[in-house]
Amino acid sequence: MKKALIALFAMGTLLSAAEYSKEDRIKDMQQMEIDMALIQKGFLYNDVNMITQGANNLKNTVSKVEPPKGDMDKLAPGFSSYKYKFGQKDAAKIAKLTDRMVENFKIKRPNQATREYNTILKDCMACHVKLRKK
Repeated sequence: MKKALIALFAMGTLLSAAEYSKEDRIKDMQQMEIDMALIQKGFLYNDVNMITQGANNLKNTVSKVEPPKGDMDKLAPGFSSYKYKFGQKDAAKIAKLTDRMVENFKIKRPNQATREYNTILKDCMACHVKLRKK
């Protein structure tokens, strides 16, 4: 009996630790802002290593972000699943754009690379407009 209680407690602790919290989301958003700034700085200094590092960090962070869970499903059923699907689709698009941006910069096409950077920024803003609490 005692072992069963310890096992249940341990499972509960693990499950609660795995939940993506508001604080986690804020940290990830701040990290993505830092990554975007590093990419931009790489463009300004013509430094492919900065751009590559920022792009890799951005791809890694954007894949972890989850939309906020809230009471919106009570008002509009399915809204949380929409937010999740929208976020996942945007994350995949950003990952592809970062790869293309780095590749274009490496093959000496900085104008195309900066256009892809702007598209990434627009996608970030679109997500904020659609999913952010007002």
